[in-house]
Amino acid sequence: MDEQTLVPKLNPGFIIPLTKDQLDRSKLTLKELRELAKAKGISILGPKGGYLTKQPLLKKVEEFFEEEEKEKQAELKAKQDIIIQHNNEIIEQKTNLWKNKKKQVTKLRRQQQIINEQANELEREMQEIRVLISSLKHETESFYIK
Repeated sequence: MDEQTLVPKLNPGFIIPLTKDQLDRSKLTLKELRELAKAKGISILGPKGGYLTKQPLLKKVEEFFEEEEKEKQAELKAKQDIIIQHNNEIIEQKTNLWKNKKKQVTKLRRQQQIINEQANELEREMQEIRVLISSLKHETESFYIK
């Protein structure tokens, strides 16, 4: 019987399945592999100067395509980094613009508050003047009436 434990038994390794291109290349004949290697500029000669067999040649071709894929990925990563940097700069510019607008609004609100206070002060003075004019009218009327 299997003994139950609290620690699960894990698969020791994760096998990455081959891509369609890798599968297609593994099905090629030796002659087709040699033609592909020549087209891509890969040497089909072994270390001692003889022609490589199918498996070593396939390994060499796969390494070439892996390197090519890494270069493509690096190029895409560089483009993504440029786009991300550009977007971050735009975000920073818009954030700074928003902060400046907020400062301007705050400054304008303070100015509006000062102007409102001055207007209220002028309104009080005008009211005092109206009261004085009214009282002077009454005094002058009473002066002429006598």
